[in-house]
Amino acid sequence: MESIAFKRSLKNVVKKLVFFSASRQFAIKRRLTYLSEINATIILNLHRVGPLDGSAYEPLSPILFEELIIFSKKLFEITTIRGLRKGSERPKLVLSFDDGYLDFYDHAMPILQRHDICVNHNLIPQCIESGLPPLNIMAQDFVGKVPQTALNNLDVPGFDLPVTKATKQKLSNFIKFKSDAERNALAEYLIPQFEKHPSFSPTPMLTKQHIAEISERHEIGAHSFSHASMEAETDEFVARDAAQCKKYFHSNFSLDVDIFAFPNGSYRAEHLDIVHSAGFNSLLLVDNMVNAPKSIERGIFKRTTFDAQSTEEAVFRGTGAGARAV
Repeated sequence: MESIAFKRSLKNVVKKLVFFSASRQFAIKRRLTYLSEINATIILNLHRVGPLDGSAYEPLSPILFEELIIFSKKLFEITTIRGLRKGSERPKLVLSFDDGYLDFYDHAMPILQRHDICVNHNLIPQCIESGLPPLNIMAQDFVGKVPQTALNNLDVPGFDLPVTKATKQKLSNFIKFKSDAERNALAEYLIPQFEKHPSFSPTPMLTKQHIAEISERHEIGAHSFSHASMEAETDEFVARDAAQCKKYFHSNFSLDVDIFAFPNGSYRAEHLDIVHSAGFNSLLLVDNMVNAPKSIERGIFKRTTFDAQSTEEAVFRGTGAGARAV
């Protein structure tokens, strides 16, 4: 146990040193020069912004989020997905949110308004209607908020590891990469177990009223109808899902949504044409790459996952460092 603890401590020290070094001015300048040379665009993929609430799916600190905004405004033109097709003298950066958590309205939106920044936000119709987050997020809520004795009694069919805070990501991946039908069956089995514990509460989601207000300022996209991992689905399912999204946002918000963000970084190459044919001109992936001009011209946008535990890490990741080259 001491050896494991030492290795974790050493890893954290090395991580901090890397972020500290990469956040220095000369490193940032070198990174920006490189981005300018290849005419690349960065799209940061974010989810939650808010104070810690007990969930094992921890949000980004609002303080760090604002520091990211302040830092980015000095170096980039912060724009939206649609804004990427316009010219700019500075490198472009998009903040692209997924899922539709209430903390966006409560914590991120006031910061964005204070700095006059517009972002892209991709929403899940099924979560809007149910008021519940995706099942894998509910599982992380449960892992974080209940005692280990409750986790010991959680029955997850097919998941062979003990459910602990250490296995939270493996449990999340086990759930989210199942097919939509398999995940729905699992939800019927798991949610009653979650709800038995008084200390459990799911991460709150945006309501229709919130979304109507957000859409007046920010760019709205679809994040599939039910947060499906498309690699597990048929082509017919993908086509139906895209059509359902189009109809839902038009019927409920009078929005002609033309941005589709594939959940969980999961898709097959043929899905790009299928979703494009359904009327989505901008397809968002999570390939952890910066974007070349040709990719943007094709309407295929590659995002890099963003999270940070310190100012140095926020600066490091805010320049797309860690993302693969074009």
